Amino acid sequence: MVVNLFVMINSIPQTITHIAGQFIDSCLFIYLVNHLFHPKSMNNISRLHSLAAVLISTAILFLSDVFSGNNYYWYLVWILLIPLIYSLLFFQGDFFTKLTICSIVTLLIQSFENLIVCYTQPFDKYTASSILLSFILFFIRRIGIKIVLFYLIKKLLLWPREYSLSLPRSDLMALFIISFSDIALLGMHVANDSASVLHRLVLITFLTFLPLLLLLNVKTRCVEDAKKQAMSAQISQQKIQNQYLEQQLAMTESLRKFRHDYKNQLFCMDALLEEGKYSQLHEYLSSLHQYVFKGNHIRRYVEDESLNILLNQKASMAEKLNIRFETDISFPQQGIVHIYDLNSLIGNLCDNAIEASATLPDASVYISIHKIKSYLAIRVSNTCAFDVMKVNPDFKSSKGNQEMHGLGLKIIKNIVQKYDGQYHVHSTDHRFTTDIMIMDEPELS
Repeated sequence: MVVNLFVMINSIPQTITHIAGQFIDSCLFIYLVNHLFHPKSMNNISRLHSLAAVLISTAILFLSDVFSGNNYYWYLVWILLIPLIYSLLFFQGDFFTKLTICSIVTLLIQSFENLIVCYTQPFDKYTASSILLSFILFFIRRIGIKIVLFYLIKKLLLWPREYSLSLPRSDLMALFIISFSDIALLGMHVANDSASVLHRLVLITFLTFLPLLLLLNVKTRCVEDAKKQAMSAQISQQKIQNQYLEQQLAMTESLRKFRHDYKNQLFCMDALLEEGKYSQLHEYLSSLHQYVFKGNHIRRYVEDESLNILLNQKASMAEKLNIRFETDISFPQQGIVHIYDLNSLIGNLCDNAIEASATLPDASVYISIHKIKSYLAIRVSNTCAFDVMKVNPDFKSSKGNQEMHGLGLKIIKNIVQKYDGQYHVHSTDHRFTTDIMIMDEPELS
């Protein structure tokens, strides 16, 4: 009678913890799918929608345990099918990619849980006489390890969306083969009750860390390739920009020379006019055409000539599209930020802002550059037709050339990272703003 009472009291917190474990498993599924794939509709999946999906998933897992008598294999099937079905119903992407991702998360959840069970097995003999120890041990096995798993998933599975990259097909195939093979081995391990503790530890450790190492390798390689691609695009852009600036500088120099001696030129023309030498006057005027400056008056934004001409170019580009180009610039001196990087940063920010507001009525682009202590604070804001962060948080392009689009954003992030800066974007229904802070003076040792 005492034993039965002990079991009943002990089973209540374990049952609650077990359901909590199923709830956390479901949260991991929904979190992963929501943050890795793009919704089929333009709007993001709402919190209410996600909560409903978590509750339905928890109910399915609970009922599966109830009707199957806590059968491990049924649970394994459901934690693979639930996120797969959810992703197929509400998110974009091909079936194979979704199947691979869902198999990886299924493997990680089960292998980590089995791993912690193996390592805490020696404590089982003490739980028979202690309700508290039994509950703590069950809590660690069922819930505690999921906290570690959450951060692993966040770091190793969600990076493609952060960097706007796709997993290479070959790597996807390797991940699929390894995850499914490991799930099969894990199932065999659970069925093998005669295996020694050492055999269990070696097998589960291998099954746990093999996919993690592969994921880490894929992430490192893909991110480095993306950075090299962005740097290559940045170098090409700088070359084109330098050629353009050289042309603008030459034109500006010609204009300065013309303005410098225009009084002398007027005196010569007046003399030819008084003497009635009209043909010579015509030839003289024709020779001066090469100095004519076509375009708007050069405005002085900053002291650096190349950045000043770049800002003039962006202002002219905006004005041709009937976009107000507003500035608030106080940039007294050049710091450690290389002028090529600064030109590339400002150029890409202005290009993105002008492109985004080009077709909108009463559009405007605002750029602010200020030195704040050791930092260079840059803000670029533009008119928009909707709340970009809600409708299109990953800035996916509607253009045909998806591979080239987004390089400007990658270049911006690379430059910010190069100078240990911070990059933030925020939006409203009518305005999109980018704020950047980059170190412009060397840190004191």
